[in-house]
Amino acid sequence: MISFNILIISDKMDFTTDYVCIELKRRNLAYFRINLDEMHLYDIELDLQTLSLTLRIAGQTYVTNEALLKSVYYRAPIYLRDTYKPEVSADMQLYRNQWMAFLRNLSIFENAKWVNDPTATFKAENKLLQLIYTARLGFTCPSTKITNTTTISDFLDKQYIVKSVDTAVLQIDSKDAFVYSNVISDKELLSAELGLVPIVIQEYVYPKIDVRVTVVGNDVFAVRSE
Repeated sequence: MISFNILIISDKMDFTTDYVCIELKRRNLAYFRINLDEMHLYDIELDLQTLSLTLRIAGQTYVTNEALLKSVYYRAPIYLRDTYKPEVSADMQLYRNQWMAFLRNLSIFENAKWVNDPTATFKAENKLLQLIYTARLGFTCPSTKITNTTTISDFLDKQYIVKSVDTAVLQIDSKDAFVYSNVISDKELLSAELGLVPIVIQEYVYPKIDVRVTVVGNDVFAVRSE
């Protein structure tokens, strides 16, 4: 039985995670890596009474618990937004949504330092909540509305960014389609038919610089792109 205090959640083709694992080995740190695309290969027990996690694979047993587990690296966390897809078997639909739910429930290890906490990820995927927090931190935010109507008087003499409220992946003629953000004029907006679904309408800011910020504890790492 092998104890570990670092849990990595990734997939077998994520080479960036490979480099992280190489560094952890170099430092002689005890970690365990779960690959999302191989979840069915593990025997897993999550015990709520003892707050312990046991994983078995290839004849070996790995264990951790609330006291042992110091950090979790949840690589590229997402929430699967599966809609009904007849071509995907019921078994595969169940496999995907239940294993994702299991991973989200690993947030019971609240004392561990998470890099991409599932709870924080859920909040981060809500665009308006992001803007509210941004404004509270003192940043200037573009004027933003969610609406399904064009009967709003301030859509005048401007350009706007229009985007979906949530990530929109559709199937059109058996092909996947993705809804991107678009720049439109006030005239296009006022003549659009929006009654079916709400959209995000935002003041168009140009020129702009994109900044990706990663926060680990109290350390902040920012990278900009133009």
